[in-house]
Amino acid sequence: MYVNMGNIDGALTVLDKSSKLSTVPWNTMIAECAHHGLSSEAISVFHEMRLRDVTPDSVTLVSLLPALSLLSSQRMGLWIHSIISKTGHECDVFVGTSLVDMYSKCGDLDMAQLVFEKMSNKTIVLWNCIMRGYGMHGDVEEVDRLFSRMRGSGKDPDITTFLILTSACSHAGDVEKVLNYVDIMISEYSLPLKAEHYASIVDLLGRKGLIKEAFEFLKRMPTVVVQKCGWGALLGACRTHGDLEVGLTAAEKVLELEGLHCGYNVLLSNLYAEQEKWMDASVVRRHLGELGIKKISGWSMVDG
Repeated sequence: MYVNMGNIDGALTVLDKSSKLSTVPWNTMIAECAHHGLSSEAISVFHEMRLRDVTPDSVTLVSLLPALSLLSSQRMGLWIHSIISKTGHECDVFVGTSLVDMYSKCGDLDMAQLVFEKMSNKTIVLWNCIMRGYGMHGDVEEVDRLFSRMRGSGKDPDITTFLILTSACSHAGDVEKVLNYVDIMISEYSLPLKAEHYASIVDLLGRKGLIKEAFEFLKRMPTVVVQKCGWGALLGACRTHGDLEVGLTAAEKVLELEGLHCGYNVLLSNLYAEQEKWMDASVVRRHLGELGIKKISGWSMVDG
């Protein structure tokens, strides 16, 4: 309660009444501060904990490290790392993973890599963490290298791994790698993508103007739920690039899967209008009027 209100002094008063040597109330308070974005307060509580001769455990450190990540302070990161080394928690897999995450968010990928290499128990969570770190800083080549190394070590990727891989490649605009990872994910590991991720891939292809490739990719989608999002994203891309032929197919698929959807009808109407297919645009517009939609964004034809 005190942490929620930002009253750290009040919370410390409550801690005075608890067991002097127990880490549990201190850990709870540090975790609550971090959860509410109170990074400086979390560090203050940690300082106070040490002043009162309460020895931090692995839970303390895992709770504190996210707070340091929010500060993006390399100096603070090195400080807590030295404490972790002195207390013998450096090889704890949860602490090590949190350290990798913290250094990555602080932009110190060299230290993140150093901690990663020292960990003897490289869990899938740890692999994902280091790959995410390089991905968030745009180093797709290193993400690729780590993925190959992980597979070579006998560790199987999970759904999170592929979300990290496709996200990194998508931000880099590397369509070929995105599709390659999707193929590996489905054909080698039988892992399903969620609807929004399929739509994101279609959106990437669409932004690159690869309408035909997006169309072929969509045809391989396995479920109706996924296809709804995907065909809608493709219709939007067709409107952007003026591809009426594929746009009509996408519109038909959307209507087939989702029924009357005014948003997609608006996209179709605008696509017709921008291709100067006035009669077809009028039909869609009239249909929208019947649905109660009074104005179509982007309508370029003067009313008669």
